[in-house]
Amino acid sequence: MVYADGRVMCPPFGSVPGMKDVHERFVNVFVYPLELKGLGQFSIKYIDDTANYDVGFAYLPAFKRTIRISATTYQDNIGGSDFTYGDADALREPFGTWNFKLIGKKLVLLTEPVREIQPNLKPGGISIDPKIDWDVEMKYPRLGWTITPVYIVEAIPKDRGHMYSKKILYVTAPFYHSAVSQEIYLSDIYDRSGILWKCFYDWRGGKFIHKNGTYYTCDIGFSMHDLQTGHTSNMLVYFFGIDTGMKPETLSLKKLLQLGR
Repeated sequence: MVYADGRVMCPPFGSVPGMKDVHERFVNVFVYPLELKGLGQFSIKYIDDTANYDVGFAYLPAFKRTIRISATTYQDNIGGSDFTYGDADALREPFGTWNFKLIGKKLVLLTEPVREIQPNLKPGGISIDPKIDWDVEMKYPRLGWTITPVYIVEAIPKDRGHMYSKKILYVTAPFYHSAVSQEIYLSDIYDRSGILWKCFYDWRGGKFIHKNGTYYTCDIGFSMHDLQTGHTSNMLVYFFGIDTGMKPETLSLKKLLQLGR
């Protein structure tokens, strides 16, 4: 993933040249287990999705075909997990397809921004091992927790046939969200009958010192708990870095197909 705008510390400042309307571009591809290897997604998320609707494609290696991510495809689950294509980052669907209402602000217990045990780093600031311990086999990651100020936002899909009736988003207040992660820290997700169904939370705790001496924090994964079935899916961020020189244009449908095949 490359964030193309909002850059205030790492050049190019402001936005990446030619991408002032783009918020982020990303390619996600399964590398394990074997039966899911190659399954992936390429997306472009725009700053104003009412002017430019988000672009997205998924590659299905079992069928050797690519499908366009649409309003309905966002509700398909990813590789049999508890995540849908629209659940990553708590809410990856185009924001223009949801209505938002600020409920209030409060202090909430969330994963700590900096962990005592840090990932191993390769030269260039690339992490290869988040070093996560687990409870109940690999259901609950053992993370540190801290009291954090958040804004509570109610999100209701405009599509009345959506699989979710609403999401309650916990958005970190300024100066408390990390450099390489979404601002939505935690999400309560309700089914169509209005009953609490899932809980999403982001793992924070990674830290980097940029070559210019600036200190950054970042996420190292995220979890989705199905509270009605007791099932859990975890996704770890094994590779991440700050200002590594990746060009946004390299994240493309062509790149998705290369990695998927």
